[in-house]
Amino acid sequence: MLGLERETYKKRPSNVLPMEAKLVRKTTIKESLKNFVKDMQAENLGQRTIAFHMENMAAMLKILEKQGIIIKIPAKLTKDMIKQNLILYMVSKNYKPNTINGRIKTLRKYITFLSQEDYIETNFASTLKKVRGKGEPIQAFTKDQVARLLEQPDRTTFTGFRDYTIFLLLLDTGIRLAELCGLRIQDVDLKEGMIKVSGKGSSGHVPFSGRCAKILEKYLYYRDLRPNDSDHLFTSIHGTALSRSTIQDQFKKYGKKAKIVDVRVSPHTMRHTFAKYYILGGGDAFSLQKILRHKNMDTVKIYVNLWGGEVKKQHDKYSP
Repeated sequence: MLGLERETYKKRPSNVLPMEAKLVRKTTIKESLKNFVKDMQAENLGQRTIAFHMENMAAMLKILEKQGIIIKIPAKLTKDMIKQNLILYMVSKNYKPNTINGRIKTLRKYITFLSQEDYIETNFASTLKKVRGKGEPIQAFTKDQVARLLEQPDRTTFTGFRDYTIFLLLLDTGIRLAELCGLRIQDVDLKEGMIKVSGKGSSGHVPFSGRCAKILEKYLYYRDLRPNDSDHLFTSIHGTALSRSTIQDQFKKYGKKAKIVDVRVSPHTMRHTFAKYYILGGGDAFSLQKILRHKNMDTVKIYVNLWGGEVKKQHDKYSP
């Protein structure tokens, strides 16, 4: 009518994607995880950070397997599945909020990676929200519980003596589990009674006692008698570095044997226990902050508020 020829509509061939559609590359979950590690290495992330994310991924894939869900390709890992079969599952099973949120952090990073590499159509990482949880009370072992725990490892075996040494070192220094796993042989100075640690917070040197030094020296002797493929301080019977999950599992095992049920048996409870008896022994808050390498005094103040009153009671009881 306007003198223009009518344009003939041509149907798009079925094998041609619309311009806005994203072409998804095919890969397996296993291969995508290998590439995920390479991507994190390219970001220059630390080995502990990479290990943290990979341990989280392994744990979450196991959770899906428990529910009969086997993921073979990344494209099958949908937003609804993650929310229903991972996040809500962990909440329903009373996983600790810190554990859930750590895994959500890993999922966000992994989903973003999958999207950037065109392994999935949409990056829905931002829709995965952290869960809220009540602040957990800080727990520490009693002296009786510490004694019972130390009795559990069979010190006539390499693994038993190794675990006993780990217990003592954590109790004597208050270092974190990640810092313990990262220790190398060269980080231990038996003569000066110091270990060099690095990780969350500031790095630095932490002192240990003469008793701990003797046990460490004996452990190093036993360690040197075995073939080792690693320079890590604490290794498995196969000579490889111990993972955080292995140490956590050992703690749970010994906790059950010691029949400790009213407090969580974990490496971090050892850290709280160190702080407790440091304060009860008359240690000051500023020195404790330096030893524990907290960036500020907030957590140390909690320790002082929890156990500082016991120091006052002892003072009132025995003061002349």
